[in-house]
Amino acid sequence: MKNKTFLLLVLLALGLAACAPQSAPSIPTPLPTSMVAQKPTYTVQRGTVAKVLELRGRVSAVMQEDLFFGTNGVVDDVLVSRGDTVEAGQVLAHLTERAAYEVTLADARLELIKAQKALDALTEEAELRSAEALVDMLGAKSALDKAKKERAGLELPRASEITLLKAEAIYAMAELNLKEARKQWTEVARLRAINPERFAALTNLSSAIQERDRALANLNWYRGHATEEYITAIDADLALLEVKHQEAVVKYNRLKDGPDPYDVALAEASLARAQVTLDKAQVNLDSLTITAPFDGEVLSLALTPGMQVTAFKTVLTLVDPAGLEITLLPTSSELAEISVGQPTLIRLPNRPGQELTGVVRHLPLPTSNTSAGQGTDQSVRVSFDDSSTLLTMGEVATVIIQLEERDNVLWIPPAALRTFQGRDFVIIQDGDVQRRVDLRLGLKSQDRIEVLEGLGEGQVILGP
Repeated sequence: MKNKTFLLLVLLALGLAACAPQSAPSIPTPLPTSMVAQKPTYTVQRGTVAKVLELRGRVSAVMQEDLFFGTNGVVDDVLVSRGDTVEAGQVLAHLTERAAYEVTLADARLELIKAQKALDALTEEAELRSAEALVDMLGAKSALDKAKKERAGLELPRASEITLLKAEAIYAMAELNLKEARKQWTEVARLRAINPERFAALTNLSSAIQERDRALANLNWYRGHATEEYITAIDADLALLEVKHQEAVVKYNRLKDGPDPYDVALAEASLARAQVTLDKAQVNLDSLTITAPFDGEVLSLALTPGMQVTAFKTVLTLVDPAGLEITLLPTSSELAEISVGQPTLIRLPNRPGQELTGVVRHLPLPTSNTSAGQGTDQSVRVSFDDSSTLLTMGEVATVIIQLEERDNVLWIPPAALRTFQGRDFVIIQDGDVQRRVDLRLGLKSQDRIEVLEGLGEGQVILGP
């Protein structure tokens, strides 16, 4: 039943549609034609390709030095202000406790004077010391010769044969005289003590005994020899005299041509030590003071009286505004292409349209590692050819350094070049066909690239 009802409704709808009036056919709305983008083209040209390096920097002083104290301390006085003009040697600031350092310096000067006088005295007294050494040497030689002579006499008889016979004769005569005196004494011995004959006989007997004893002693000495103990003692004395003589000779040889070299060495060492002490005392005193190393202007100042400062920390910067240059801080790759003596063009914003000339004056010293470069001057300095140019310290400058230039070469703009997987190429229109051409390139600048192989002058290149 439901199916019949649905079929009737469909037939009714179709009938109504057939009875409806027919309308005119509809015209579709036209759509705009899409525009195909025109690719840019470039022409291979012949001309000059120059590679330049353009760097930004600032005008700075040629002479600029950061100043500091050489020791920790408290600021006593600041004698300048920022912007002041100072002269070389002028004291700019100093710390407290100078009095104690000055006393130490004075003591060191006194010790140096004493050491110098001691050294001078050696030279002044050299002639006197040489004469004294000569006298000592000659005296030691005389004593040694005398001892040697006495020692040699111990090995010989004390008297010759004639001397010994003479001594024996004297002794025999003395014995005869003594015998006669005793005889005379015997004859008068019984007389009274006050008898003159008895007194004369006694006196004669006493004299005869003395003469006999003296003659006997001489005879015994001539006949005798030195003992072994005596000879040993004499040899010891002789050895000592030999040592003293050698010492005297060495001393004289050392002094005869001037002061004793050993004494001079000691005096010179004392003088050198005194000089080191004085220098150290002077450095310690100087560390309390900041002095201008050259004529200039105080660029910056971070000091006030009573302020605690740290040794070797910059507290004042001095510049010479009369001599200016440009300071650049290039990257490592840019620095690798710069060398001292390269000419430059300089452009200053406050001088539009005007170009100054200069030259690379200074490059930073090469360093083996990053840490070694810290604290060292890593800037490139460019000086002006015309030193009379009026400049303002701190103003911005652009420095252009021409690294290389080639004339009469083929070149294309950088926009025409395509690179893929390390290969340089361009797309050219060859009739109805676009063709890829690999290139071998030469010098590159910001707006031109030299073409060594792959293109000819006048060829048209399709842009990317």
